[in-house]
Amino acid sequence: GIDTKLSTGAIFVVCIFYSSIGGLKA
Repeated sequence: GIDTKLSTGAIFVVCIFYSSIGGLKA
């Protein structure tokens, strides 16, 4: 459903965002 797709997208975005922050700090 939409909730599952939205949740998956949110997790995906958070992972990329977290990786970007880690890359910048590194």
